[in-house]
Amino acid sequence: MHPLRTLVALTAAGLLVAGCGSRQSQDSTVVTVPVSVQEVKPQSISQLLETTGTVSAEKEVTISSEVTAYYCLQTNPRTKKPYALNDRVEKSDTIVKLSDADYESTNRVDAQKLSQDIAQTTLSQEQAMYDKGGAASNDLQNAQLAYSNAKYNYTDAAFKESKLCIQTPFSGVLVALPYYTQNTRVASGSVMLTAMEYSHLNLQCKLPAQDMAQLHLGQTVLVTNYTLQNDTIKGTISQISPAIDPTSRTFQTVCIINNPQKKFLPGMFVKADIVIAHKDSTVVVPKTVILSDLKGHSLFVVDRGRAQLRVIKTGIEGDKQIEILQGVSIGDRLVVKGFETLQDGSRVKVME
Repeated sequence: MHPLRTLVALTAAGLLVAGCGSRQSQDSTVVTVPVSVQEVKPQSISQLLETTGTVSAEKEVTISSEVTAYYCLQTNPRTKKPYALNDRVEKSDTIVKLSDADYESTNRVDAQKLSQDIAQTTLSQEQAMYDKGGAASNDLQNAQLAYSNAKYNYTDAAFKESKLCIQTPFSGVLVALPYYTQNTRVASGSVMLTAMEYSHLNLQCKLPAQDMAQLHLGQTVLVTNYTLQNDTIKGTISQISPAIDPTSRTFQTVCIINNPQKKFLPGMFVKADIVIAHKDSTVVVPKTVILSDLKGHSLFVVDRGRAQLRVIKTGIEGDKQIEILQGVSIGDRLVVKGFETLQDGSRVKVME
């Protein structure tokens, strides 16, 4: 072989061997990044608007005495003991009876009732005689007037007599029952009791004006209290004020909260999450895996042993999760740990 050709062939062979060695060296220096993944599955997600406030009973009444009289606390027929705080009461239960001889003698309820009965009997007789032509119209009118007066007098006397019986106007629970010694004289205006019904609660809260467009009547409200962290009760928005406070730039809302087990008590300070958007069976990922830059939002998935950067479009945003509208599909293997150092196309090793 010609010496020149031999030299060229040897040079080419040397370069080929050197190139192969370089590629092997590069392949041996490729870093494999350990990552943790989770399969993307359909989930539900809610977008919440958080607020706080103090709940109050749906029904509440404080009853005071309207007369000066002697006090007598009654016996609860259900417990066979005098009425006490936290006792369940039914509508029209008599909790306290007041007595005053002078007051009762002035009213004379029994006498007024008898007068009404007599006047009614007389009116019936006059009406019968008038129908048969045996009585003048003037006599019938006088009988009607007498009955009307007697009925008024009895109704007025019964009303005044009712002031001596302190009754609950609705079914509920006794929450205040001031102590008075039995059969002592109490002054007019003395508080006798306070009763509440709180199987439903009211929550009045103020929200920023910019949130008004997101609210509407009937939206679900999730209510929690720091002392009952494992209990969440539901309610709905029942009222929305159309006016904005010019000082605080807030508007008022009222929520009705269902409290059937009465775990939440009137006066509790609560956190209320208003559900302003909700979706079932949609693509949801943790917020922590989202990468953001000037180009938008992205995340990593694993495909055939390599990291793949996906540009995404987001939707409903929850507290810890976010909906993905584009860029990720059900069944994709989402990188949830180890994505911080990844680049598009990086070799990865999935850790169990």
